[in-house]
Formats: sequence, structure tokens, C-alpha cells
Amino acid sequence: VGSPAALTNLARYTIAAWIKPRTFGEANLGRILNKRSSVGWCLFLTGSGEAFFRQTFSITEGAWSTPVNSIALGAWQHVAAAYDNSVAANRPVFYINGKLATTIVRTAPSGAKSSDAASTLSIGNTATLDRTFDGAIDDVRIYNRILSASEIGGLATVMPTSSG
Repeated sequence: VGSPAALTNLARYTIAAWIKPRTFGEANLGRILNKRSSVGWCLFLTGSGEAFFRQTFSITEGAWSTPVNSIALGAWQHVAAAYDNSVAANRPVFYINGKLATTIVRTAPSGAKSSDAASTLSIGNTATLDRTFDGAIDDVRIYNRILSASEIGGLATVMPTSSG
């Protein structure tokens, strides 16, 4: 996708996509959305069936996930994360199929949010690593604000019609 100014250094944002994974991706780290090379953020799957989100900060990177087995293989599901990274103590809020999911803190961030201006946005992989998403991704959305639970629920009501 590149690195358009409208997607650079967002402080409050929501990312969302419909996914239909065949596997959990290359190295069990299949990227859904990635705006990071050495700094930035990414949303990906793990081999434990979690949606996982990372955001780079100047001292410690933040890492959060949904519970194990919250993502199923072979089925369409809507995944969204809403995040206000203006304060390191904030954590993203996950939604799976329009329903609020538990956010598990894997690593608490510290320091100031790092600039992602040099990072390009990729869908389904990364710009620098082989972390290919194995499956279909549809209706990718990035908002420069935190969507409400009802707005995210609305996004999750129209399932893709492609066979993926």
C-alpha cells in the first residue's frame, strides 16, 4: 500500500478486516495488516489461534492478544482492533465478529510512541519479513478514530461473498 500521510503516526485508530485463514500463516505469524519495519504497528495471527497486535514505543514495545483459539481456520470472521496509543498505558480493544473480545497484555509498553513514518503499510505480509497470511482477506479498513462498539458491530454484519 505504501506509506500515505493519512496513515502515518495515527494516535487513535481502528483497523478492521474480514479474514478466512487456511492456516495461521508463515511461521504461525500470518500478517493481516502491517505498518512496521523496525517500528510501527501490526495485526497478525498466531499458531495458537489468537489475533495479536503490536505497537512500537521508545522503550518497550506493546504486545496484546485475544484469547487462544479465538480465531478459527477455514471460516470467514471479522477482526477489529481499536487503539489510542497517545498514552503507553492504554491497550487496544479487540472485536471478533463484532463482539468485544478479551484483551490480554503480553508486554506492557513504555516510553513515547515511535514514529511509523518510514514504515510502509502491507496487507497480508510485511515489507521486510516473510510472514505471509495464508488465506483470504477482504474489506480492509483503517479509520483515524476509535469506532464505537455498535459501529464495529455494523462492519461485522456484511460477510464477504467471495469464496476465498
